[in-house]
Amino acid sequence: MAYGGKGNVGGIRLSDLVALNDEMAALVRAGVPLDRGLLALGTDMHGRPGQVASRLSERLSQGQSLNDALEAEGNAIPSFYRAVVHAGIRSGHLPSALEGLSRHARQYEETRKLIGLALVYPVMVFMLSYIFFLLLVLLVAPRIASMFEAFHFTPRPFLNLLVWLGDHFIVWAPIVPALLLLFFVGWWVSGRASRLRPGRVWGVFRFIPGMSSILQETQAGDFAGLLALMVENGVPLEEAIPLSAEATGSRKLHATALELSQGLRRGEPLSDLAKHTGGMSSMLVWVLTSAGSAGSLVPGLKHTSETYRYQALRRAETIRGIVPSLTLCVIGAGTAAIYVLAVIYPMLVLWKDLAIPVNE
Repeated sequence: MAYGGKGNVGGIRLSDLVALNDEMAALVRAGVPLDRGLLALGTDMHGRPGQVASRLSERLSQGQSLNDALEAEGNAIPSFYRAVVHAGIRSGHLPSALEGLSRHARQYEETRKLIGLALVYPVMVFMLSYIFFLLLVLLVAPRIASMFEAFHFTPRPFLNLLVWLGDHFIVWAPIVPALLLLFFVGWWVSGRASRLRPGRVWGVFRFIPGMSSILQETQAGDFAGLLALMVENGVPLEEAIPLSAEATGSRKLHATALELSQGLRRGEPLSDLAKHTGGMSSMLVWVLTSAGSAGSLVPGLKHTSETYRYQALRRAETIRGIVPSLTLCVIGAGTAAIYVLAVIYPMLVLWKDLAIPVNE
């Protein structure tokens, strides 16, 4: 079965997918026919979740399978989600598969929110400093420069630079707000169910100390957790590995997963594929290559996923404590230096020049 599709590419929010998924799991466990249950959900739920539930109900009532109904949603529903549902139906464990999907989505959202909170303070401090810098080049620097000109003194180079920036304000000033707007749009998109790929959004903050390690650990934990969920519900390993890696948003991990998948399709055992694991952490490599069967692989992957998630959350908590102070020191020192060079130093020079007698 192909997990692609070009249908409803707009997608629904991750939280909406979790709510819809929970309701579907409850319906399946209660033995309620999905077409009737989803029809009622479509009436009760508002927004995109209700629309998706109604469309699924309509397709199911027309005789389509749940697999085909989800496939018709296209990229609005993540490919690994459809794969796990398909495997759950095939193995007869659809309720547990749906519950596992909800757990993974909630873990992703929890990590996403925690890292987002860790970034709020630095962004606010940066924006406040940027506003003060704009006021400096637009209001303060030109007036100080005019004072130099009034007394026929030559302005200092740094002051001239600030005046030039103020004269060309319209050219460079919108760049920073545009970049921030782009980031926030990307952050909003990352909350869609079809975009469970933190690395592509959070990667712009790799310059923050510790953020790169958080991204790597989050991606490794997501990969291990998704792979365990898929294998546990009967998705063939050669399909599960690239689907799990793709969902993490790590291109390096995805490339490695594709090599592993190709090796498995050629009939090579996992223990012989260690040479193709350059994009994976040592713990993931050990779990994958040392597992003798799916029965031993799943517990190892679950433990690995929990370990990486715990490490990522601890690092995120550390960043929340350290980064605000570090940001305040760096931006504060930079702001003070600019203020000294732009205001205090030119004024001192001006007063000195005014104190020199005319006959000198």
